[in-house]
Amino acid sequence: MEAGCDFVTTQMFFDNSILYSYLYRIREKGIQVPVIAGIMPVTNAKQIRRITQMSGTYLPSRFMSIVDRFGDNPAAMKQAGIAYATDQIIDLIANGVNGIHVYSMNKPDVAMKIKDAMIRKIHLAHCLKEGNWEAVRKDMNLRPVEGINGDSPKEEILAILSKYGISETEVTLWGTGTPLREFLWSEEMADASVFVMEHVDFKDTYKEGSKDIRNCHINIGTGKEITIRQLAERIVETVGYQGKLTFDSSKPDGTMRKLTDPSKLHALGWHHKIEIEEGVRKMYEWYLK
Repeated sequence: MEAGCDFVTTQMFFDNSILYSYLYRIREKGIQVPVIAGIMPVTNAKQIRRITQMSGTYLPSRFMSIVDRFGDNPAAMKQAGIAYATDQIIDLIANGVNGIHVYSMNKPDVAMKIKDAMIRKIHLAHCLKEGNWEAVRKDMNLRPVEGINGDSPKEEILAILSKYGISETEVTLWGTGTPLREFLWSEEMADASVFVMEHVDFKDTYKEGSKDIRNCHINIGTGKEITIRQLAERIVETVGYQGKLTFDSSKPDGTMRKLTDPSKLHALGWHHKIEIEEGVRKMYEWYLK
């Protein structure tokens, strides 16, 4: 910290209580920089056994039961690993962690599947309301939930979807919907990164003549924010769902606001072009493919 570290990213972990204990101990020592939680969706049983043998990472019994059950079925292991990581992330966000870093192990589709959860819930509810069981079964075959796929009996599919707040009449999301979030189209993140690499020199990141050269990072973002409820309503409108959107206020909201200040990047000449409305539309089009 004394050398100028602005944030910390943790190694992978599979028991969130380990992170919470770590945060308590470093805060007690007066370390107040943001801590980014490192999450690795496990998609290969042999890989995780090898990694944990090398690193000594603790594997909780719930996680090991998943590996033991699905380890010999690569497709099922991938889905179960993503589901476990998603549960971890939901809990971490609900408890106000500063951010999440997904160790996707050169598999960007894994990180993408975690991100599309809200769109999927509203899409499936829309299909149920329209009576489009062909689309429901197609989706469940592509992304089984707890062993339930598109070939499962209708009653089992309805039961597992209901467990996750999905029905033909209602979609239930966690929290009050009031937290504010900033969203940036992924390709624009890439575009901004290339812009910085091609057009920005290190000397451009601090004031000329500064004796203490710190905070030289460049935020990439839109500088705009909307509530989770507004985002969900935008998705409902894009999908065409006619059912009820409900927020379960008994569930925690997590951090109330997450907004970057991209003014430095704007001053250097880069601005985003895709607004949230177009981003949601493009994301849903991608999901349907």
